[in-house]
This record gives sequence, structure tokens and C-alpha cells, in this order.
Amino acid sequence: MAFVNEPEISKSDNEKYGIDELNKLYHRMFLPMSNGWGWTIDRERDCYLRFVKQGRYKEEGEEQISYFSFYWNGVVRVIRFQSESGGGGRQAPVWKQKYYLKKITPPLDDLNTLQKEQFFEVLKEGLVTFRDAGAFSEAPEFEASFDF
Repeated sequence: MAFVNEPEISKSDNEKYGIDELNKLYHRMFLPMSNGWGWTIDRERDCYLRFVKQGRYKEEGEEQISYFSFYWNGVVRVIRFQSESGGGGRQAPVWKQKYYLKKITPPLDDLNTLQKEQFFEVLKEGLVTFRDAGAFSEAPEFEASFDF
């Protein structure tokens, strides 16, 4: 199985992963928090990617900054990216997104080299599946590139 975009998180998944508790934390960290994007989940590997917030204000250093929550190997991490998008609009033939990794919280200090490689491989798969808006993406085709 692979990652799939789901427009809603089921009650059983909400309980399994403690989503309500994470949302309370994220609301304090990222007021306002983005809601309603569902998630990108790989049930076979027991991992998920959730869009948490899109920075908007240049004066706050948040322009083109995206925050994701990534659950992998039993640990939830918040990942901060700067991104560049293009392609002529979300309904253009190809929507492109480039991700620049800025910060991972908590850091990957608990992982060995092979685990870090696996972490980034799975994260990239999740981001490619997420596209530009998860289950709500309207991009007919999508290309993602990464600087990590």
C-alpha cells in the first residue's frame, strides 16, 4: 500500500493517533492553525502527513513557509519548509512545488543514518502524494522537488 489523501480523519484514527490532543498543541503553537485539509496516510507503514499551517506574512518571516505534522516510526514531528510553487496556477497542466527543509522538531537525533534516510524517503513520498492540497488538490499533474 502507499500514501493516500483522505479528506477527513476518522474517529478511530483520531483516537489512535491522538489527533485532538495534537490539534490543541498546534493551536497554541500556530495560532491560527489550518484545519480541514484531512491528511495523507499510509496505513500499511503506519505513518501520516498532515498540513498544519501556511505562513503568510513576510514581515514575520513566514512568507512561503509551510508546517506539516509527520508521524513515522511511532514519533510525531513538526516539519517546517520554505517552498516555491509555480506552474501557472493550481489548475494549470502541471503544478510544481519545491521544498526547502528548515527545521524538524523534535530533531532526528534518535535516528541512525539508515533510519534518517528512510525517514526522508517516506516523507518525500508523503509530500508527493499530498501534492498542493491533499485530498482537495485540483492539479491535474504535480511535480515535487526537494533540497534535502
